[in-house]
Amino acid sequence: MYPNPIRGKLTIDAENFEGVEVYDTSGRLIIKSSSNTIDLEEQSKGLYVLKVNANGTTQDFKVFKE
Repeated sequence: MYPNPIRGKLTIDAENFEGVEVYDTSGRLIIKSSSNTIDLEEQSKGLYVLKVNANGTTQDFKVFKE
């Protein structure tokens, strides 16, 4: 995924991408999407956890919004 840190939009480049969930630091789900482009422009600065579903598995990634 790129860019990281981000300012607005994040692109997820994964084979067999199925979807993504974005959580804030308190664990609250803020975005659930089947698109590989996520818009965090309206979100506050800080750390976010992305749960990316691809190839039949889920992986967690941390991204920082400037």
